[in-house]
Amino acid sequence: MIAFADRAKAVPHDIVDLAITTERPLDAAVRGIPFIFIPQIAALANAERHGINPDQPNGLVAWVKL
Repeated sequence: MIAFADRAKAVPHDIVDLAITTERPLDAAVRGIPFIFIPQIAALANAERHGINPDQPNGLVAWVKL
């Protein structure tokens, strides 16, 4: 689990794998969208660590042929 919070007390550290905190308060209007890159980068690093190319996943067939 990845958590992003504006204060460390808000993060349940016993169940979180990666906790990222900031000193600036998070605005409700932009709370999640700007930080979507964090789990994407974590997933990419995990795929590379396992030798998986996320651009060529096994077992999937394209629905649209260009």
